[in-house]
This record gives sequence, C-alpha cells and structure tokens, in this order.
Amino acid sequence: QWALDLFAALRSRFPRITAGVGMNSGRVFTGIVGGGGRWEYTVMGDAVNFAARLMQGAEAGQACASESFVQRAKEVYGFDDLGKRRFKGKAEPLAVFALKERRRAGWTAGGLEQSVGREREMGVVLERLDRAWNGEPGMAVIEGEPGVGKSFLATRVLQTAHRRGWRTIPVRGEITRRSHAYAPWKDLFSQLLFQGMDPDLPLLEAVLAKDQKPFLPWFAEFFDLAVPEGMEAPKHDEETRKKLFQHQLSRLLLNSLESRVSNCGLKGGELETRNPKLETDESEPSPLCIFIDDL
Repeated sequence: QWALDLFAALRSRFPRITAGVGMNSGRVFTGIVGGGGRWEYTVMGDAVNFAARLMQGAEAGQACASESFVQRAKEVYGFDDLGKRRFKGKAEPLAVFALKERRRAGWTAGGLEQSVGREREMGVVLERLDRAWNGEPGMAVIEGEPGVGKSFLATRVLQTAHRRGWRTIPVRGEITRRSHAYAPWKDLFSQLLFQGMDPDLPLLEAVLAKDQKPFLPWFAEFFDLAVPEGMEAPKHDEETRKKLFQHQLSRLLLNSLESRVSNCGLKGGELETRNPKLETDESEPSPLCIFIDDL
C-alpha cells in the first residue's frame, strides 16, 4: 500500500520525480548496528538484498515483487507476471511480478475485516471514543510485550472510528523516526495545519499566534525547515528550552482545534479539523481521533 500511495503522491505532487520499488518477504535480522560515533537502525539478510535487486530492475513508477511476496499479498493486491529474470547471487532465474492495484480492503484503517479476541480491550477504547464524541476528550494507552497485537488492536479501533464518521490521523513514533524528541507530533501538526503538506516558512509563521512568532526558529527546526541567517531564537538552557517548546507546541495544537470550533462551531460533540487557511470545503465537520503507534 505504501508503494501505491507513493506513486500516487509523485504523480499528483511531484510529476518530475520518478521512483522504483522492490518488495520481498523472508527472514531478516534487525537492530542497532555501528560504533565509533555512528549508530543506525537497520535490517540485514538475503531477503533485504533481493528486495534491493528487485528495486534496481524496476522501471519508473513500478513496484517489482518476488514470488514469495505475491503469495502473501495476492488476496488483497493484484500483480502482473513479468516472467523470470536473472539476478546477481542467484543460480537460477526467479519470477518477478509488478504490483498492479489494490483489489479489496485489507486490515488497514478503513477496512471491513472482523477479528476475534480482545473484546474487553476494544470495549474500553470504544467507550472512550463514545465519551469523546459526546464532548469529553480523552486518551487511551495500549501497552504490552512486543508481538502481542497492539498495533492490530489499534487498527481495529481505527476501522471502527472510520465507520462511525471519525477523521483519524495515524502517527508513528518508532525509533527509526525519532530525529528529535517531538518527532511523532510532526505528522500530526502537518495533517492538522497543512493538509499533510510540508509548510514553507511564511506558511508556518502564518499559523502562529502573535506572541509565538519569536519562537519561529524553533518551529522551523521542528518542521525541518532551514532557519534564515539573522533570525535569532530565544536564548535558554536546554532544559528550559525543552519545557518552553513543549508549552508552545501544546498551544499550537489547542489553537488549531479551537480555530476549527470557532469557524464551524460544535455540533453534537463534533470537532472541525479542517484548516480554513488552506481549504474552503463546506462539508460537515468530523470528530478527530489521533493514533500514535509505538510512542
């Protein structure tokens, strides 16, 4: 699905950029590797290497997949058979397939599949959703050992929220994305304030309150924007800066939500989540459910 979404985004937003994708399945080794001042999270193994070979042979806008990958994905996705190809390090030619389309909903948010178990946990979270719908915002934390199904349970919640008319914003906080302490929140603000786009400096400044503008350099760093020369940030020690910026991020989030209420009003506990600066859609507002995976 990521490959299909990537190609769609490139076609609509960056038509001059092309990409090829390789997809394989198999056993891999994963973890932190390195030393001497450089550490990285990576995956290694023959399955990874073969995915790279498939990627190298993919045409622009094409996602090539191995036979083992297709066997695991064919119930949801369609593939074209590209025949057999020779690959470096492989004695015999191997079958290659091209990802074509999504044929039916999977278990991602918005899908319709039903699963068994975790009914008590589902009941607790859905009860929180009902209370939030009626004007009592809240938070639910799903904790457990790796592999027990936390993400799957959360996805079931997202499915249910979609069917009940919620707008959901999934955000990922895994270690590979923690470039700074607030990395999981970057996607959230991007969706709430900029319709998922990357803002430039003038657009970012436009969403800040007047007394927040002195902190623009901090917000620019948060959104990975270059800070122009001569733009000075407030001078504080690291701990004070951390607390101040956390406060400013909280204010930005609250101001964003409040602006949607003031522009469209509250209706039966629903909270408008559109950005009036970027959108003129007159559709009904949707309540908002935020999901942060691996926080």
